[in-house]
Amino acid sequence: MREMVLMGLDFGSTTTSGVVARATARGGADRISEFTDLQIEFRSTPVFTPFEGELLDERRLTEWLDGWRQAAGGEGRQVAAGGAIVTGLAAKADNAGIVRRLVHERFGEALIATADDPALESWLAFMANTRDLSLAEPDRWFLNFDIGGGTANVALGRAGCVERVGCYAIGARHLQFEPGTLRIIRLSTIGRQLLDALKINRQPGELISADELSALLDFLIEALEHIACGKPRQSRGAAAGFLEQLPYAPPADATPVITFSGGVGEWIYQLAHEGNRPATTAYGDLGGELAWRIAQSQTLATEVTSHAPLALGRATVLGLAAHQVQLCGGTCYLPRPSLLPLAELPVVGRLTDDASDQQIDAALRLACRGNRGACLALELNESHAASIRTLGNRLAERLEGSGFPSDRPLVVLLNQNVGKTLGNYATRWGRLAVTLIVLDELPDRGAAFVTLGKPVGQLVPVSFYGSYGTSLPVTP
Repeated sequence: MREMVLMGLDFGSTTTSGVVARATARGGADRISEFTDLQIEFRSTPVFTPFEGELLDERRLTEWLDGWRQAAGGEGRQVAAGGAIVTGLAAKADNAGIVRRLVHERFGEALIATADDPALESWLAFMANTRDLSLAEPDRWFLNFDIGGGTANVALGRAGCVERVGCYAIGARHLQFEPGTLRIIRLSTIGRQLLDALKINRQPGELISADELSALLDFLIEALEHIACGKPRQSRGAAAGFLEQLPYAPPADATPVITFSGGVGEWIYQLAHEGNRPATTAYGDLGGELAWRIAQSQTLATEVTSHAPLALGRATVLGLAAHQVQLCGGTCYLPRPSLLPLAELPVVGRLTDDASDQQIDAALRLACRGNRGACLALELNESHAASIRTLGNRLAERLEGSGFPSDRPLVVLLNQNVGKTLGNYATRWGRLAVTLIVLDELPDRGAAFVTLGKPVGQLVPVSFYGSYGTSLPVTP
């Protein structure tokens, strides 16, 4: 049982925020590994994501990250795991990559940084914002809309498990205004395309009329309603092509409870309780206008008062700290703990225990291309001693003939708690010249990359990220 510090950072179209949490890592060979006693130690006040023209402002980002590092306990307190994500318009900036460098310089490679990953953001927002509501009513579908400045990320789940995700370029900040007026000061690429599609001929510096604004909002609300109802892309008209970043295709039987998160989502719940219409372009964007129109929608806002989540505007950043990381089981194969942390290993193959030799060889050939190492996800249908011995010996034979570099780590993620046994067989009880790590009790979340943090006792924190696709077999 060890205490760990977790951190989440969210760099979005409109705001940037951070959260630091403390959790107890529990587990071992006789119990499921898990985080317990999660406590939020620090939540930053959301700040406007700093831009210099179309680029992120590195100086101001540096100042905030340095301040949040102090809040996490300074350089002497190690952040064990978590994530940093750059989304929406911030991810479109030409220098979005500076976030990765700034984060790694301050918090180490155990804290992953990724940009423009809509499937991951959709999943995180559901897990932090809607999972508890979903677990309380496990027979009902829940659909979470995470709406910010640049995107509306969609995640559908049941019984705490996300099953479908999607992402659309519908957000509050594609048109920016002089606060309190309808004078446009900036248009994103999507904003320009929206105005063109609606034949609204306005440029930065010009006023958009009330009727034109109403037509724009009508279009966006109808698009959200069609997404919520699972209507086909064609029903959203010609603009569907540039709005759709990751298509959402729900099951035919899904009639979900709809929840909201993100900056616009937080405003929706505030309006539902207070009922006062927001001031015109109060923050220089359409956040208040979108929230007001969503709150009036008979399709979108039916359960706003009966099913109000807690995370709201902090859903993504809380998800990064609390749900992005999973502990491996207590029977992992890790002969050299000093190898960790290992950052951003590609998941190059997904195998089952009945995979053919050809399938294993193909996965190992891909793994050989990873200069920093690679990862395989292995799903076991059988965990009997004889079947594990057979599989381990087969892996040893394939590794011997693969030419896999002995100094390059190969990580195997198992779904069952037999990591130490399989690792010993696959390395011929340590005699095979291969740097193999086998981590167990980790369900395959369809991630493209994993990061392994430093061991906490016998437990290793594993962060999953990268595109998850549109179907996510995730366990709560």
